[in-house]
Amino acid sequence: MSASNSFEFKKNIIVLLVILIAYAIGLICYSTFFIFSSNHNPLIQILKISVAAIHFLFLVFPMCLSFSRNKPIYILSLIAVLFIILYFIFLVSFFKYFNFLPNIFSYSIHSLIDFKKVITHYFRQVFGVQEILLLSMFGVFVFVSTEARKANAHFKKPQKLFLVIVSIVVPILFLLTTKSIYGPVGKSINFGDLTIIRRFGPIVHFLVNYNEYKESHGRNYLEQGKDFPGKLADLTNIDNQKAFNLPKIQDVYLIQIESLDSYAVEAKINNNYVMPFLRSMRSSSCINYSNFFSVRGVGGSSDPEFSVITGLLPSIQRQSIRHADSRKTPIIFNMLSELGVKSYFSHNNEFGFYARNKFYTPLNNVVLNFLTVQNESELNFAKRTITEAIDDNTKSFYYFFSFMTHGPYQGYSKDQNFLGEKPDNISSIQYDYFRTLNEVDQMLRELFELQKSDYQNGKNVIIITSDHPSGLFEVTSFYDHLRVPLLICNSKITPYAHKGASGHVDLHSTVVSLFKGNNETIGTDLLSGAPSLTLLRNKKYIALVNERVELFECESNCSSFYKYTDQFIRP
Repeated sequence: MSASNSFEFKKNIIVLLVILIAYAIGLICYSTFFIFSSNHNPLIQILKISVAAIHFLFLVFPMCLSFSRNKPIYILSLIAVLFIILYFIFLVSFFKYFNFLPNIFSYSIHSLIDFKKVITHYFRQVFGVQEILLLSMFGVFVFVSTEARKANAHFKKPQKLFLVIVSIVVPILFLLTTKSIYGPVGKSINFGDLTIIRRFGPIVHFLVNYNEYKESHGRNYLEQGKDFPGKLADLTNIDNQKAFNLPKIQDVYLIQIESLDSYAVEAKINNNYVMPFLRSMRSSSCINYSNFFSVRGVGGSSDPEFSVITGLLPSIQRQSIRHADSRKTPIIFNMLSELGVKSYFSHNNEFGFYARNKFYTPLNNVVLNFLTVQNESELNFAKRTITEAIDDNTKSFYYFFSFMTHGPYQGYSKDQNFLGEKPDNISSIQYDYFRTLNEVDQMLRELFELQKSDYQNGKNVIIITSDHPSGLFEVTSFYDHLRVPLLICNSKITPYAHKGASGHVDLHSTVVSLFKGNNETIGTDLLSGAPSLTLLRNKKYIALVNERVELFECESNCSSFYKYTDQFIRP
């Protein structure tokens, strides 16, 4: 290797190391900002976007290599730059229109056919001026770099000038594309959790997906062959609760409302109840479980869903929905199918969110509905999917997720307002939260009307709960950070305030028992009168003792319940 080539090689290595270090520091800073902000602080929001934009300077490196006199390196650099251009096309065009990131771990013959349809639609309906401009930029870049190599073997000044220009243009282009898709970066409503910013660039995106691809084809699990640990309630001596005997049930409708606070059901704005329908229903024909707690491991808001469907506590080592092997995990839909019950699962979110596609695709005994229709309202989506269950003459279990009340709580319609102007004693985000809940309450009323006759005849049970509190209001105790509403409603029920501690894992047992199935899970059928408690991830549990909920240390091996889950979780 000549001295000049050796110098060029060392220089490129130094540039690469600087870029990689900047990338790593940016990743750490961004993650820190993400931990300390829930997307409501505009300053932190701008810092996060800015760090992500600066991090994109690593894309400059292949452009620098295009000045190399080594032909193979030059060709590879052009391929890398083309990839960058295509990536920006994806960011500003494809993703903006379809609002999802393709995950390689989900690829199969079926998903590849779907992807082909999406691509076909993209070229017919979306491909336009901005893509042509970006591809033209690549053509200009190839022409300029080629001519520069011909004109001067060294061209140090053009190279430096090019590096300076690109280092300025790339972050600005990144910020502009972000603003193009989501509006001003300081507003949390304009910040998408599934954006490439959250993924932190193509390198992390593809590495994470490759990792998940390997995991999804692996055969190892966090634990092996764990025996059934028994009932959670057996951890201590708890008094029995009141039992409820319901008539023969035709359908069960479980509606899980995002970020619903118990406080919100009674809240008023300008003397108007925020959720008048739900409040009225609670006082007429529901059991109100005032000590129902959301238990989450490391899977965030998907963990309650996991517990309802599997009857297991969420893993405290891995995100359960993403890493569980649903072919081996106990599944409520399979249990109900054996009882002649048809199941419907409807989620108002993208199929790949929390990698639900990995978990749900192998399941056969459930009708899956995810929001895929462009600009379809949550109400239309809910009515469309619930009608399938209502019109079905067989017994049905319908599990629906209302996602409208996800932060920043601005999913409400701008053209209707039944609560009046914002009072001075609440913040803007609390007001947005109440307005969104008010529309959710209207949706609940319309869904109720669709099956009203069967409900009044005692044939249907409606269960309403949430995944976690909103975190928008001050709380007076540790329990309020975990407490969410739970209403189990049937026209034959006399309103009752139930004080026993329970969690989402108990809903699994309750639904199975409503259809007269065997309750062979760790949870409790909440209508049976049997004792129940809430086991937390820190080897403590919440139980009702002497009419008060209290926090207790585990005297026995509480970890056996989590290890029992981990035999179904891939590493």
